[in-house]
Amino acid sequence: MSRHTDAFWSAKYSDLEWRLMKIVFITGWLLMVSFIYSSLTGVTDPKGICALIDCTLLPSKGIQSAVYLILFIFAVLYVFEKYMVASLLFLAGLSILVLSAGEANGIASRSELLSAVLIAQLLAYLKHSITKDRLSLQQDRIRYSIQIISAAYVLSALSKLKSSGIFWIFNHKQLAINAKVSVLRFQADFNFEFAERYSNWAYGFFLNHPNVVAAILLITLLIEGVAFVCWFGKKPSIIYGLILFLFHLGIFLMMFVFVPPILLCVFVFVINGPFLMYKVLENLTSIHKLRSFKFI
Repeated sequence: MSRHTDAFWSAKYSDLEWRLMKIVFITGWLLMVSFIYSSLTGVTDPKGICALIDCTLLPSKGIQSAVYLILFIFAVLYVFEKYMVASLLFLAGLSILVLSAGEANGIASRSELLSAVLIAQLLAYLKHSITKDRLSLQQDRIRYSIQIISAAYVLSALSKLKSSGIFWIFNHKQLAINAKVSVLRFQADFNFEFAERYSNWAYGFFLNHPNVVAAILLITLLIEGVAFVCWFGKKPSIIYGLILFLFHLGIFLMMFVFVPPILLCVFVFVINGPFLMYKVLENLTSIHKLRSFKFI
C-alpha cells in the first residue's frame, strides 16, 4: 500500500482534508445559493422559515446586495478558519433563509441538506468552544457533516415505508409516470434532443417490467436505509459514498434526475472527493509521473 493510499484510507481526518473539503463545499454552496437567490422574483407560497417570518423583502435589490456581501465575507472567514462559530451561524442562517424563499418559488427543491451540513459543523465548533479539545474538533466537524447527510438518507427510506409500507417497491406505474415527467422536464431545462423518445422508453420500461422495478426499488430502500454505516468510521463512509454515487448515477441514467445539492454533500464529505482528487493529482505530478501511478 502506497503513501497515497495510506493517507486516503487512514482512520482519522487530517487538517488538509478539512481544508480541501470546505473550499469545495463553500464554493459549490455559494454558486447554488447565488443562483437560487438571483432567480427569486417574490415569495408567493411561503415554506420553511419563510412561513414563520416575512421573506418578501429578500428579492429587493438593496437587500440582495447586502445579503451577497454578507455571504461573501463569511464564506471567506469560513475558508480561512476565522470566527468559525459566528461565520457558520451567519452562513447557516442565510442559507436557511434564501433556500426557504427559493423553495417557495419552486427553485430550491431538495437543497435543505446544504443548510443542515452547515448546522452540523456549527454544532462541532460550539462543542469545541466548550471543551477546547482540538483533536475532537478535527474529526467532529467532518463526522457531524457525514452523520447529518447519512441521517437524511435513512429518513428518506423511513418516509417511503411510512407512506406506503413495503408495498412502495411495487409502485411501478407511478414510477413510470415520474420517469417520463422527469425526462421531459430535463428537455425543457437543457433542450435535450432525444427527450421525447427517451421518455417514452423510460415510461415503457418501468410500466412493463414490474418485477425488475420492484428489485430496483428494494435496492434503493436498502441503500438509503443502511446509510448509518457512515457513522462507523472513515472507511465505511467512503465505501458507502462510492455506492451512493453509483446509485445517483443510475437514477440519472434512468430518469434524468440530477440533484446538485445532495451530490455536492456526498462527494465532498462522504466520499472525501476533494482529497481523493488531490492525491491523484499529486501522484500524477510526481517524479515518476504515470509510470509510477500506484494509487490503487
